[in-house]
Amino acid sequence: ILAAFALARLKFRFRDTYFKLMLVSMAVPGMIHFLPNYTTVEAFGWTDNLIAIIVPGLASTFGIFLLRQFFISIPREIEEASIIDGANIRQRILYIIAPLAKESIIILWVMNFMSNWNDYLWALVVLYSPEKRTMPVGISTLQGKYVTQYGPLMAGALFVAVPSILIFLLVQRYYIKGIDISGGVKE
Repeated sequence: ILAAFALARLKFRFRDTYFKLMLVSMAVPGMIHFLPNYTTVEAFGWTDNLIAIIVPGLASTFGIFLLRQFFISIPREIEEASIIDGANIRQRILYIIAPLAKESIIILWVMNFMSNWNDYLWALVVLYSPEKRTMPVGISTLQGKYVTQYGPLMAGALFVAVPSILIFLLVQRYYIKGIDISGGVKE
């Protein structure tokens, strides 16, 4: 949210250059970032800890892009009115911009959750202990070289799918609901 707000609303040197570099970085395949991310997680001592799964998945270039595009669509008059009322930058983000972007933030959160929940390779590499395995990694242990236990495999697949389905059912109105912020400004 903070990076998107800065790129959308603040004026600073090389702002457009930073944004263009960010867009270029979205074209780079995710596997290119795999080794640097692992090196960072290992340097912090987070390997074989669930924090190694959570923290790297909190921010994404796509999320910054998505929120920036939404923040640009918010009329400046709304923010200018809050400045006249004496709001500082933290208050503008917290009380004006973020509530207007609630739908976009929720959709972004769901997309990040789904991506991290279903991630197999990253969890396989950073978590060593069997008791800390994520669901996709745990399910893969049910498939052997010669024998596959289909009953437990299908039950595990159901357990992996249920949280995703429940989260979608809880936030589907934000997907369906149109994002219209034009009612905040009178002409």
